[in-house]
Amino acid sequence: MMAKKFILLSGRPFSLSSFMARQADGLSIDTTRTSTLWQDTSGTTPAVTTGDPIGRVDSLKASPAHTILQSSGTLRPTLQTTGAKFDASDDNWLTDYYAGTGANFVVARVTVPSTISFNAALCGASEGAANRCRFGFDTAGKVVAGLGTQAETTIIGTTDRRGATLVVGFSFNGSTVRLFDDNVVAYEAAQAGVPTTSVAFRIGAFSNSGTAVNQFGGSIKKMVIGREFLTLATYLQIRTALLTG
Repeated sequence: MMAKKFILLSGRPFSLSSFMARQADGLSIDTTRTSTLWQDTSGTTPAVTTGDPIGRVDSLKASPAHTILQSSGTLRPTLQTTGAKFDASDDNWLTDYYAGTGANFVVARVTVPSTISFNAALCGASEGAANRCRFGFDTAGKVVAGLGTQAETTIIGTTDRRGATLVVGFSFNGSTVRLFDDNVVAYEAAQAGVPTTSVAFRIGAFSNSGTAVNQFGGSIKKMVIGREFLTLATYLQIRTALLTG
């Protein structure tokens, strides 16, 4: 009688929904799931057709619940095949999400505009020149972040991403900052200062003590935000999920 063979699996496949569910706090946005997109903040009119304004996005991470809203119709990004398209002028969403004092991350699948006239924020918040927590691209198309007392001229990648569609990320834990550009760590160094924990994030811009500035001119297709310090290996798992999920 032939002996049976057993295969020992080394681990389970990565699940983005399970990863996000374990976060103490976070947001999960996917513009390909039109059931989560609304033209109005009350969630009565779906945004399902190319060109529809997006006034509300329901986070796929339901606990704790967060809202992603834009009450002004003229400030709403529009639904495109590339995701939520922002106009680089005034489009943005306001959230009720705040950075934490310890580990944090943002990872996004985006289409970068071909021309960037000023630093363009994917998301974040700041209190003037201090307590930064913002993430985006500079005028040369390089992925950048501002954190604590560190400006975007410090936390910066090396590759021009203008016109590209890719995944980028930003993570920190109180002592170290990591910036991810496509499939590599583009920057890693000591953290200086702390993020604001009293100004809520905006998406498609950053909130400077409540005012939307540095509006993004590209598209955001998917974005996850949470409370974990990402290794390159975990970031790459998230990247794959955002590209293929």
